[in-house]
Amino acid sequence: MEDITRFATEVKRLRRRLGVSLTALAQQTSFSESYISKMLRGDRPLSPRVVKELDNALKAEGALERMAEQQEEEANLEWLRPAQLPPAVDNFVGREAYVRKLDAAVAIPPAPGAARTIVIEGAPGVGKTALLLHWAATIAKRFPGGVLFADLHGFAPGESADPGDVLNEFLRALGAPAETAMTSLESRTARFRSMLAAKPTLVVLDNVGTYQQIKPLLPGQGSVVLATTRVHLFGLAVNSGATRVSLDRLPVEEALDLLGRLAGPTRVDAERKAAEVVVHRCGRLPLAVRIAAEHLATHPHLTLRAMADSLAPEGHRLDMLATADESVDIRSVFELSYRALKPSAAHMFRLLGIFPGKTIDAPAAAALTGEPLSAARNSLDALVAANLAETTIGDRVHLHDLLRLYAAERAEKEETPATLAETRDRVLRWYFLTGLNAGNALAQGWAGPALTVDETGLTALTFTDDYDGAVSWYENEGDTVLALARNAHEHGMSRLAWLLPCTLMPYWYLVKNMGAWLAGASAGLAAAREGGDELGMARSQHSLGAAKHELHRDDEALPHMEEAMRLHAHLEDDRGHAYAAYGLGTVYTGLGRHHDAQAMYNIAVELFAASDFDLGIAIVHHQLSTAYGSMNQLDDATQTAHQALEIGHRLGNTPVEGWARHRLGVLYQRQNQYPTALIQFDRALALRRASRERWGEAETQLARGETLLALDRLPDAHAAFEDAAAIFDDLHDPRALDAHAQLAALANRQ
Repeated sequence: MEDITRFATEVKRLRRRLGVSLTALAQQTSFSESYISKMLRGDRPLSPRVVKELDNALKAEGALERMAEQQEEEANLEWLRPAQLPPAVDNFVGREAYVRKLDAAVAIPPAPGAARTIVIEGAPGVGKTALLLHWAATIAKRFPGGVLFADLHGFAPGESADPGDVLNEFLRALGAPAETAMTSLESRTARFRSMLAAKPTLVVLDNVGTYQQIKPLLPGQGSVVLATTRVHLFGLAVNSGATRVSLDRLPVEEALDLLGRLAGPTRVDAERKAAEVVVHRCGRLPLAVRIAAEHLATHPHLTLRAMADSLAPEGHRLDMLATADESVDIRSVFELSYRALKPSAAHMFRLLGIFPGKTIDAPAAAALTGEPLSAARNSLDALVAANLAETTIGDRVHLHDLLRLYAAERAEKEETPATLAETRDRVLRWYFLTGLNAGNALAQGWAGPALTVDETGLTALTFTDDYDGAVSWYENEGDTVLALARNAHEHGMSRLAWLLPCTLMPYWYLVKNMGAWLAGASAGLAAAREGGDELGMARSQHSLGAAKHELHRDDEALPHMEEAMRLHAHLEDDRGHAYAAYGLGTVYTGLGRHHDAQAMYNIAVELFAASDFDLGIAIVHHQLSTAYGSMNQLDDATQTAHQALEIGHRLGNTPVEGWARHRLGVLYQRQNQYPTALIQFDRALALRRASRERWGEAETQLARGETLLALDRLPDAHAAFEDAAAIFDDLHDPRALDAHAQLAALANRQ
């Protein structure tokens, strides 16, 4: 750190007055530029010989010599250079990126008259104090005024440290008269700043609770304040321009390094996979990893696999990380932050503990607590500011695993069973209604009137004319919806357990997320069967059959579709009945039973028409075109594709338009009408990109490349095949083999 002493500041002033660089100054003395630079930084003593030569070179007329003598006299007064920094944590590992951030922060010149203030903030147990002590020890020698240290106990049980008392201790360490302690807080603060102005000092303040607690302890220009806190100190940031360094949990490799250093590197090397499980189940939280490592060290015959298994049950994980010493007990450490929350934020924290999703946004959090959106957002902000929650992409919030388990414990202890039941019911219904609305943005009216829940007291999200917003919601919330469905099933809420996966069907059709589709439909069917809900069984059978059809497993899909048709025969769900007929038709088409397929498609059209659901009719016409094409009835295939296109265009449904355009391109391609086919494929490609239908984009690019190849447009064909191959590879779609084969064949032609 440069210019940390009055002497160095005066040398810089004189150099600027004379226009002399440090290099030129060194050339006028018998000392190197490097030596002079280190001396000005405080890394070398103020040698009288060097000082004299600098005084002469800078025409200071003895001023530098007198200043150096005074500085040396002050330095010889041992009581003026306190060294209060506690020992650094042994076996400190990693954190190199944060050390670089701290180095960069301390090098930034503060505003005139201000001290450089740096605050390390982070969650309880994340290693803030360890980093503070480690880094402070590396820079302590730069401060001629020494190091002052205080633990402000901002989150400790009982009273936090009084800043006046801390100030008294600092003044005593600096050699102030005892009677100074009898003056006002303002007077003592002024005295403190005056004393540090003479000798820049490192002031280290651990566990700061509030801005008011740290404010009287801030020195003036030249000194540096290094603090830790569990909360975001807005007042300090606004009023003092403090630099925040937000400390995250350990990366996996650093967590393994820490575990190995404490428990023995050979044990970690011998059971690497089990060690990774241990650190993950410790949340990559340094405190938790240290507790686990200590347990291993005191039980030399305990394997890492056994340790990992003992941490597996979520209900007992915090018990496994408990210690007799409350200062390092995970629950106790978390509790200090939890008890500091306001009631509304504490309530939000507890309910987040029972929320099964990995992340949550403000609208969903409002549904979770039943409070207005603005209040929910404020509570989430409070949790983030307290470092009891973390923000992710898209302004979403999540709790790391150990905090989530602690929050769930608090919920079970502090919330009534009725409150928890109401919470689950409310958030499940909200997600169902929001999912229903998202599906309507993709396919208006898709679900039909049979799928309903009580909407009382709920304000679900809507996506009117917001196709992209609906797709984004599905992308963000799809996994959460399935987690909620499983949670509903576990708590005996079987209807919502099958309804929730149903809301994802428009999205699954669009993106072909087959793993999630199969899992969700299967779970929904199990819940519906358990609840004896025939509507749920019918809808879930259809969904499961549709998923297997998309995977070209039509022999497996057939019994699901047949059962869906059988159940729907006596249910008041014409929309679901129509889907079942359509789905059975697609399976028949896949099995080559084209006449049976046509019969099912005709039933589906009648049922969709009876409920004025034109979008369903368009979907059936698109599939009829495929069936006609398979039977080589190209005129009928083209006519029905045009019918699907006309309805899709009239309804403004981009996915259906894209499917129909692609289908027409395939039909014209089969008839060797390549220029006409290319026009259809180009339009289909634009529509499918607009629909964010990646598999469809690749499908069209593959067919488009074949058409371009037939037109002898080899570079364009190559680009289309490359695009198709890249997307299919990314989606793990077997059609990637076709795209790569085309690229290989094209390479042989060129």
